[in-house]
Order: sequence, then C-alpha cells, then structure tokens
Amino acid sequence: MSQQRKRRFGSTNNYKHVVYKKYGIKYNDSWSNIVISPATEFMNKLHLVIQKYYEKNKKVIYDSYLNKGEGEHKIFQYMKNTDNHNFCNIIYGLDADLIFLSLACGIPNVYLLREQSQITNNENEDNDFCYVDIDITKKSINKEFTSYIDTNKELPTFINDYIFICYFLGNDFLPHLPSIDINTGGLNTIFNIHIDCFVKHSNLITFENNLVINNDFLKEFIKMLSLLEDNYFKNILPDYLNKQKRRTCLETEDYKREIWEIENLKNVKINDPIKLGIGKSEDWKYRYYSHYFGTNEYMKEHVDKMCHNYIEGLLWVARYYFEKCPTWKWQYRYSHAPFLSDIYEYIKDKNIMKDFNLPYEDSTDMYSQLVGIIPPEYSNILPKKLQKLCVSIDSGIADMYPIKYELDMINKTQLYKCIPIIPTLDLKRIENVVSKIIKD
Repeated sequence: MSQQRKRRFGSTNNYKHVVYKKYGIKYNDSWSNIVISPATEFMNKLHLVIQKYYEKNKKVIYDSYLNKGEGEHKIFQYMKNTDNHNFCNIIYGLDADLIFLSLACGIPNVYLLREQSQITNNENEDNDFCYVDIDITKKSINKEFTSYIDTNKELPTFINDYIFICYFLGNDFLPHLPSIDINTGGLNTIFNIHIDCFVKHSNLITFENNLVINNDFLKEFIKMLSLLEDNYFKNILPDYLNKQKRRTCLETEDYKREIWEIENLKNVKINDPIKLGIGKSEDWKYRYYSHYFGTNEYMKEHVDKMCHNYIEGLLWVARYYFEKCPTWKWQYRYSHAPFLSDIYEYIKDKNIMKDFNLPYEDSTDMYSQLVGIIPPEYSNILPKKLQKLCVSIDSGIADMYPIKYELDMINKTQLYKCIPIIPTLDLKRIENVVSKIIKD
C-alpha cells in the first residue's frame, strides 16, 4: 500500500494538460489509471461486466478485487494449488514482478506473454506479441552463474539466489539502495559480489525447499557491497548523471519537445544539500539522514530502526515470492533506504532468521486500502460517505493528505523516478476512521 500510495501521489502532476492547453491541443483528462484501485465505482462496474461475461463462456477462474491479494500473486497461488505441471501455462501481463514470480514458482512450462512493442519498441515487428520462456530463462541464469565458477563439483541451482539478490535493486515493496541502481550497472555488481561470496562460502544465500537465509553469506554479501559505496558516490554516480544531462530530445514538434524536457527534468534546477561522495562518508551520511528524516539527534537509533525495517522487508519479500504473503500490513516505513554500510553494521552481530520476526496480521478492508492510497485530488472516486476524509481537517486523518508536497529530485534524471515527500501511511488510524463511517 505504501508504494501504491507514493506512485499515485507522484502521478498527479498535470503538466501534460498545461502543455496541451498552451499549444491549443485538446487533452482528454477524463480518465486516470488511479481508478484501477479496489472499491472504486470503476472496479465495481468492471467486476460486474467480467462476472457476466464468464458466466456465458468457457471456464474462467475469476478472482476479483473483492478478494485480498495482488492479481499476479493470485495467479501463482492458484497454479501452485492445482495440478497444472503437465500443462502449458501462459500468463499475460506487463508487470516486471511476473518474471520473478514465474522464476520462483517451481512450476514447469510457464510462459509470459506481452506486447512486442513493450520489449523492442519496434512497431514494425511481424508479430504483435512476444513471450518469455521461463524454463529457458532459468537455464540461462544458471549457465551465467556456473560459467564464472571453476570447479569439478556439481553446482546447485542459483535461481532462488538470483531472485533474492535482485531485491537489492528495489521493487514494489522496497526502495533501491542509494549505491545500487540497475541503470548504473547494479545488476552486474550484485551478480559479481554473489559469485565471490559463493566461492568463499561454498553455499547459497537461500536454502532450497525451506526458506532459510544463510546468515554468514548474507552478511558477507552486504559487507562486500558496502565497500563499493565510496567509489559509487565519488565516480560512478557523477559520471552517470553527467551523461544523462547530455541527452537531447529527438522529437520535432514543439509540444512533444516541451513534454520531453519536463519528463527528463531538463529545465529544473535541483538543489542538492546532501552531496553524496563529497567529504568523508560520515559527513555525507549525516547530510542524507538529516535531510530526509530530520535525524539531527538520536541519529544512530533512527538509522538502526531503518536498517531493521529494511531487513524485515527482505524477509517479507522473500516469503511473498517463494511461499505466500507472510503478513498483510507490513510496510517499509521510510521514503528512502539506508546505506549498505549502515545495514552491515546493524546486522553483523545478529541472526537474520531469529532476530527479525514478522508477526502475522490479516489484510485491511478494501475501503481503508482505497482511502490510504488515493491523493486528495481524486477523493471524488471514493464512496460518497468517505470522500471528505482526505480533505476535511475534521476527519482525523487529513494530515496524511497534503495538497502541496515536494518531489525529491536529488540524483534523479526522470520525473517518474522522483519521490513524493508525503507523510508515512498510518493504516491503523485510517482503519479506525473508516470502520466508524462504514458501520453508521
């Protein structure tokens, strides 16, 4: 929910409307993807249409928004609970999570289907669709790992470890770490460090058949990554940002060029008080934490809480991918991730599987979820008796719904990557307020 909330707040910028109006071009703003959220009128209408359709057609397994869980996760839970291992399983979708869920499911003959243009950006392809063969993908990943290991011993499968280390690049539940970014070679970095750690420990981070994290391997992995922080901030990140600044627009129409410049932050002066890589590491760490979290006092205590929450997140995501949702209300409570060096300092004397617990909590109701993720500009899509919650100062939760808020643009090169600086989601408060209104 926290990530959905941030994405929706981050998507409310009406810059296209402004540019279209400037050039006298009609702009259709009657539709917003934000309505694709549980409990909206749109979702209810869609639910009724789908329900009516499958009642008259071939067998369809329909799991609507009325049932808890993400759509892609529901698909794989169904596949795991049925004997589909002798069938060809084709999943249509564009979500990148589908690749990792497919790799983790342990079911053969799985294919992902999506539009060709989403992969190649080539509209002249003969086929409208392309597919990813998950079995071949697994073999390719394993081959890549084993090609770097010089041994006569039989090697284990590296698929689960590959999925796990990719969490460090960020996903729908955790932000990417400050010194690892897929755009600056982050995938190669975590891959190479994993190989070094595997050679040293002769084992994997994850143990097959039982989701247990190899304590020593994970600590070594994070430690080795943390040693690259200084070079990343002093050399790799500045080089990447400089290259991005030199990019030019290929569009010829003025309005398209203006939109491109907005989306690529070309005319924005970004104030950076953090200056990662400038001075000693303790200096830029202090600037980072104090800027984002106001931790001038009790900084270590605050950073430790962030690190604990982040490791919780690694375990939560692992269980979510490999097993089932371990607890429905867990969230990473901060806008940014801690530094790897701080995570290592926090966990070096801890046992990952014993010191990080995730007590089970059931899912929230769909109305509280909808209220939690909707920006105040879209309060009209809430059920009528809930519409004032986001905008009325008497609602008891209006402080979580600022009308104006800043976007964090520091070290960002595209608008969609900018992080909205908004209050942390307090689900208990929302549930209390919503439940009282629903009961009345």
